[in-house]
Amino acid sequence: MGYRPAPGAEPAPVDLALPKTGTALKKLFAKRFGKEALNTFESRFEQANPPPPPKSAAGRLLVRLGGLFKARPKPLAPEEAARLKGADLNELLYRRLLTSEKVTEADLSALGKARGDAILARLKADGVAAERLSGKPPVATNGIKDHEVPAKLTLGVAGTPKHE
Repeated sequence: MGYRPAPGAEPAPVDLALPKTGTALKKLFAKRFGKEALNTFESRFEQANPPPPPKSAAGRLLVRLGGLFKARPKPLAPEEAARLKGADLNELLYRRLLTSEKVTEADLSALGKARGDAILARLKADGVAAERLSGKPPVATNGIKDHEVPAKLTLGVAGTPKHE
């Protein structure tokens, strides 16, 4: 979205209020679902959140005249209207993109392995002898809370040196 963190810096959270973010989300949405799907989504959002009527008489007249030439959209279902009413368009687009992302077991396994390798590399960088470290293949976990990813660490007694 045009933001590049400094080398080694953590990326900042996505700021959905930025205009650049909204533009990027719309482009991603259109790429993923098609331009027509984006237009339909925005149209339904605008239907649930109509702009305030113009204050001037000329503005009200133009809105009425414009309405004569527009096709009337299909009414929203009450559940959809309630979900869209007062919501943030960028947040809705982001959530839809996020929930539509397919993550396979192979993707999760690769992520688990990469995380385990990163932990081992950090321990080595902090001075733990490589021969004292080992990694195991990732296993599925249940009960993840508050977006925290558990990492199982097993500690054991190092082998005692042999005296001859």
